[in-house]
Amino acid sequence: MAESIIAMISSASAEATPAQRGALAALRDTPQALCLFELEESSPALLNDLRNYLRQLRPGGVILLPPLSERTEVTAACLEFSCNLVRLSSGPLEGPVTTLCANHRQAAADATNYLIAIGHQRIAFIAGPESSRSSRESELGYIDALAAQGLDRGAELVAASDGTFASGSAAAQLLFEVSPRPTAILAASDDLAAGALHAAHEHGIAVPRDLSIAGFGDSAIAARLWPPLTSVRLPDSEMAFAAAIELTGNANTPPQPVEFFGSLVLRASTGPVA
Repeated sequence: MAESIIAMISSASAEATPAQRGALAALRDTPQALCLFELEESSPALLNDLRNYLRQLRPGGVILLPPLSERTEVTAACLEFSCNLVRLSSGPLEGPVTTLCANHRQAAADATNYLIAIGHQRIAFIAGPESSRSSRESELGYIDALAAQGLDRGAELVAASDGTFASGSAAAQLLFEVSPRPTAILAASDDLAAGALHAAHEHGIAVPRDLSIAGFGDSAIAARLWPPLTSVRLPDSEMAFAAAIELTGNANTPPQPVEFFGSLVLRASTGPVA
């Protein structure tokens, strides 16, 4: 029955696996099933595809993952079908819909504070696409941490990108031309950090001896790079677990939080200033 289906809707470009694991853990030993539906975020047919899917499936609940959850028109399309909806987000969202928030701003501040604590004072940031709410929240956290310590946060230390590996490499090359050169880079995603790591190798910059690099997301690639990448692990699994509990109303589960926090996973790509 459709009422026994929880639909998880994500962007095709986003990694949904940790969220899937969290939701499946919450639904274990219940009559509910989880169905994953991916949408092309840039497709002009996105809203029509979403409406057709919801019209056919009529799920009992919907978990909407970022970045789609942060688009008001996507939320509105779900509400057209009177869906029980929970949004997962990188920051607070307006509206009456239940939203579980991963505090990307605080997570980025924590990562920046770690770099400061090991001696870095020239810390750069590689931002994601302008449309990325996660990137904007992370940049704010980076700025918060530098401001609190009275450190330079000039515009030349923030490099733009389109979110791809190649643009992360190009952004890092621009940062290498800043004088004095940053001793650490925090990137808005692991793909961008991987691009920065590649650029450092090409320029003969030793990581972490001459440059520390940290990413965001702790995706599968982070531990497979050389050196392995320090990265912010996001609470996607825990948030999806809480979302599924919210939708199923499992009375045997303790109340779930609405705000979650990432944790910094330390690997060999970061180290003290030489």
